[in-house]
Amino acid sequence: MVKKEIFIVAGIFILISVIISGCGGSSSSNIVPVATPTPSSGSVVISTDGYGCNSEGISQVYAGMVTAWGDIHSHTTYSNDALEKAGCTLTPEDACTFARDVSLLDFAAITDHAENGAPGQYTQEKWNNMIAQEKSITSSRPFVIFPGFEYTKNTVRTDGTGHKNIICYDFDHLPQRGYGSDVYSLPTDLWNYLNSTSASGYYISIPHHPAKGADYDNPVIPMNTDWSEAYISADLQPLVEIYSRHGSSESALCNDERVNDFKENCSVEAALSSWLSTHNPGYKLGIIGGTDTHYGKPGDVQEISSNVDARLGYFTGGLASVWVNSVDRQSIWNGLKGKNCYATSGARIKLEFTGKLGTDLVPMGGTITHKTSLSNSHYGQVNLHIFAQGEGKKITRVQIFKNGTILYDKSENNVTVHIDYQDNLKEDYAYYRVKVWQENNSNSLSNNIPYERAWSSPLWVEKSE
Repeated sequence: MVKKEIFIVAGIFILISVIISGCGGSSSSNIVPVATPTPSSGSVVISTDGYGCNSEGISQVYAGMVTAWGDIHSHTTYSNDALEKAGCTLTPEDACTFARDVSLLDFAAITDHAENGAPGQYTQEKWNNMIAQEKSITSSRPFVIFPGFEYTKNTVRTDGTGHKNIICYDFDHLPQRGYGSDVYSLPTDLWNYLNSTSASGYYISIPHHPAKGADYDNPVIPMNTDWSEAYISADLQPLVEIYSRHGSSESALCNDERVNDFKENCSVEAALSSWLSTHNPGYKLGIIGGTDTHYGKPGDVQEISSNVDARLGYFTGGLASVWVNSVDRQSIWNGLKGKNCYATSGARIKLEFTGKLGTDLVPMGGTITHKTSLSNSHYGQVNLHIFAQGEGKKITRVQIFKNGTILYDKSENNVTVHIDYQDNLKEDYAYYRVKVWQENNSNSLSNNIPYERAWSSPLWVEKSE
């Protein structure tokens, strides 16, 4: 059965409860009831009918589409820290085969460290071998390999800091090889190089563990992402990795499996919130997850002791899910670039998220524009649709975030959940995102919280000039 709840934020409401905590921690006792918003004053200047779905939760936006699952952050023996610290001897060919046959992924990328010195000690020979091995992979079912590499910050400078996974579209549009911060000290320098090669227009840059501060092995080297406007790009950097085996970089409100030395001003939420004041489209980031496995096993999210690096935490990383019409290179790429994608902590949770204002209806990653000024006395009705389905387990909690704060937080107890929620928008600019929690009875790591999670990409509402 589909559970449906409709919350209409207009007219007169009864206050059910008050939200008194953040994203929660490691037990269901942290789940608090949703607070029904206080009565709205003023008048509706943008009215919205319907939620873009039927009573069973079938969305007209996602009808006919499927979720493609992937891991575009993984390492092999070609990364020296994978070899020396994790004992990994698997090659890129081994890793791609594992992603295809064991993890049963639809797409994958090998992102070995591209530095000439530690930790990568990458070479042209390694790059050539990786490309040759990846090109040799065949499959009897749709399976896409995106060539890539990781740019790892290994200097003490603080401007421009952050690790980036560079994902290329195909094997026909590649740079000579991947390079790290030993050659290009700033990510913008790396982008300039890539834009001078055949990769120009055919790659994306994805920050990972953006809120993680100190490095374990060399604490003076910052690992967090510099979200200054000089180091963002709406075209080149459309996504951010919210979760990996380093933990979560979500928000200061959320304490579930945070990255080490959490830097609030470098979190995913901090970057998203910057859009409210700057309106710079470079902060309109889609959200994905990845394993960052250093065992040569993309997509391996088994929560067992042999699959974690205790230095990083007891996390096995996440996955990326992309909504596509068909599982092929172009469709997956378009879904990533268009931000119609989401992250999970490993479980293959199905998640729909759409927003409607007036007659405009968009999926996660989309932008609704309006020409009418909104204020305390004149508001628009934003209709949000959520459909979530657990991976054989129950959804326990659904949260809606608006402009960095918790708008809705309610416990659930169904494998499938359908929620339609109407928010009265009293400002011209806003973004919404959804977080879904699923029970996780198979976790054998006592250090982890007993929930899997899914994080949607945001959708945005903005006033056109």
